[in-house]
Amino acid sequence: MKVEVLEEKENPLLRRREIILRVQTSPTPKREEARKAISQALGVDTSLIVVHKIHQEAGKEQSTIYARIYKDKKTLTDIDAQYKITRDERKAKKSEEKTEPPESALGEEKPASKEGEVEEVPSQEPLEAQEKGAKKEETGEQGASSASAEQKAPTDQ
Repeated sequence: MKVEVLEEKENPLLRRREIILRVQTSPTPKREEARKAISQALGVDTSLIVVHKIHQEAGKEQSTIYARIYKDKKTLTDIDAQYKITRDERKAKKSEEKTEPPESALGEEKPASKEGEVEEVPSQEPLEAQEKGAKKEETGEQGASSASAEQKAPTDQ
């Protein structure tokens, strides 16, 4: 991945660098790939990088990455939005988990439930079908009462 720094701005008040990079790549890079490329290009720790946005124009094999590089971990957690930090960390963990085989593939079985515990079993009927059935019952009752009212009313001819 070819990385080119377009703009770099030092923000001493927030103790971070705000950078804009251009990356030559065919598919849009994943956030973890972008963090690794920034880390290698600028020589910083990946845990201090928050990828703010990745933009790729249609038909072009280049992406623009907006990122923030913090001075330390405490400043990062104090200033940046928590969901952005956890989003980057969560995606990194998912990529690590894909390389390891799942526990169920190792032949381990689900532990048996303790005596007296009740397991929840999901309904066989989808929720939408249950709601439709309830609506039909409501309209059916109203339709029957209005039909009986019409029969009782005298007709003028």
